[in-house]
Amino acid sequence: MECNYLLIGTKPWSDLMPFFNLVTMVREDRQLLERRLLQRWLSHGYSGDAARAKVDSNDLVNADIVLNESRGAQLILRSRQSSPGRAVQAEAADR
Repeated sequence: MECNYLLIGTKPWSDLMPFFNLVTMVREDRQLLERRLLQRWLSHGYSGDAARAKVDSNDLVNADIVLNESRGAQLILRSRQSSPGRAVQAEAADR
């Protein structure tokens, strides 16, 4: 989710939009995102409780900001786990 802050519709992030020719965003189902984040921290050696605390107190808070406040994407990408049989699913974004 890191670079998706560039799409947030408030300053200072919104000041960058004129510099982009094409704006894409990777979006995933929140439950899928939560599972991936939890697995990431577990794979880094965090205990289950510590991984859960990290996901709940930081990662999902930031993900919700990005998912709810991003603007301006022309193309939305979803991984194949959201659309079986495809590497990536692309859709035109509502503008």
